[in-house]
Amino acid sequence: MKYFNILLILPIFLFSNANIDKLVENAKKGDSAAIFQLGYCYENGIDVKKDLTKAKELYKRAAKLGSQDAKVTLGLMSLDDGVKSGKITHIQNSVKVKMKNDFDLSMSKEDLKELLQKAKSGDKDAIFAIGALYESGFGLIKQDREKAMVFYKKAASLGSQKAKKIILLRSK
Repeated sequence: MKYFNILLILPIFLFSNANIDKLVENAKKGDSAAIFQLGYCYENGIDVKKDLTKAKELYKRAAKLGSQDAKVTLGLMSLDDGVKSGKITHIQNSVKVKMKNDFDLSMSKEDLKELLQKAKSGDKDAIFAIGALYESGFGLIKQDREKAMVFYKKAASLGSQKAKKIILLRSK
């Protein structure tokens, strides 16, 4: 399954004729963008053999160097892996999360799968909603406010007013 967000769509075009050697060279120098792009190539089998383990390792390196896109991608991959592996076996249909800004969220496992797909395609509201899941802890998703902020920042960069409001509230 492919993980898309706005900044991940661009590499599809940029790396169709990617110079992997140049990416590897820049990645070895610690260039977080090159590391992230190389991870994307491994995740999707662009000019290299598809290798999700290698892709995750590269995304983790890029995230440690400050790549917000790598952090978002790892968060989406983690949630997706949890759904696929059965670790997130159910989310109660009747559970609702009420955010400070009156954002309500209730979902089933199928709803979570759909939300992940939307977030992967760069939907700012879906990315915000995943931030809300991490913010409050939801079902079997553990509360992680740092991850929540990563998703809020990504949603805000895509124009989400709700995310901007939360970021503003947090900065006070």
